[in-house]
Amino acid sequence: MGPSYITTNTSDTYCAGSIRVSSDNFSSCVRMSSEPTASNSNFNQTFTLNPYDNLSYDTTYKVRVTTGAKDVLGNPLSSQYDDSSGYKTSSYPSSSPISGVFVGAGKYGKEVRSIDNGTSWDNETCQILTDLYGVTYGNDTFVAVGASGKIVRSTDNASSWNNSTSRITSDINGVTFGNNSSFCGSW
Repeated sequence: MGPSYITTNTSDTYCAGSIRVSSDNFSSCVRMSSEPTASNSNFNQTFTLNPYDNLSYDTTYKVRVTTGAKDVLGNPLSSQYDDSSGYKTSSYPSSSPISGVFVGAGKYGKEVRSIDNGTSWDNETCQILTDLYGVTYGNDTFVAVGASGKIVRSTDNASSWNNSTSRITSDINGVTFGNNSSFCGSW
């Protein structure tokens, strides 16, 4: 590919240029901080894109290469290339997600999560209709408890929740973790 024909959008989120990156099926595109840079290799040349801002976490991005991309002789691609599967970013924004993650539990299985030390909160609904009364964290797992013995757990920083097996049928009003074991109680 001819480096002068490999371009991207650097001024806004409008989809422009011969290489585009999008998380919404190319209704808008990721703004890049500069034009793509090319490797020094004459064979198997690669181009590096540098986003203007951080990519959103837990998001799938797709790449499109348009027929605006041309070889060094000015010959365009025969057809546009769309990446069919995309690339998914991490489900949390930092390399140490445990630090600063807060979780709240409430009525109708409502879970809220903050991954920025409580500054902002996302809804992380459990897909259950049972009230939840308590939540704890230990051994890389969040556990929430509630009405009629409901126990749910998350091993992905409260991004998703799964039901746990329980023979308890009464309300569980709290849960705590310590010394590598959990304790649930009805008070």
